[in-house]
Amino acid sequence: PRNPDIFAAINDAKNHGINFFTVGMSTIATQQNNALKLRNLASSPADKYVFNLQDANVVNNITKEVKELAEIGCPRPCTCEKGEKGTAGPPGKKGRPGEDGLPGQKGSKGEP
Repeated sequence: PRNPDIFAAINDAKNHGINFFTVGMSTIATQQNNALKLRNLASSPADKYVFNLQDANVVNNITKEVKELAEIGCPRPCTCEKGEKGTAGPPGKKGRPGEDGLPGQKGSKGEP
């Protein structure tokens, strides 16, 4: 990241219980300076939150870590007050029609 404020913003978010994964896009991400930046941005421990797309198992590894976080759940219950419900917004666009279903059972034969 070229913006130095990102480190402060991420640290603030981490202090609020938000977890960060970082994913290097190429072998350049494995260079010492770049790897250090990714480790600083990621949550701790870095070996659970820093990945690289060059790893053949990257999708499985990230999925495993996200599932573990989902099973743990949110460590901090939300304590913010909810305000009054706002007015309804405009209706959305009409959706696509559904697919045709399976044909029904064949009926009984009529009288001659």
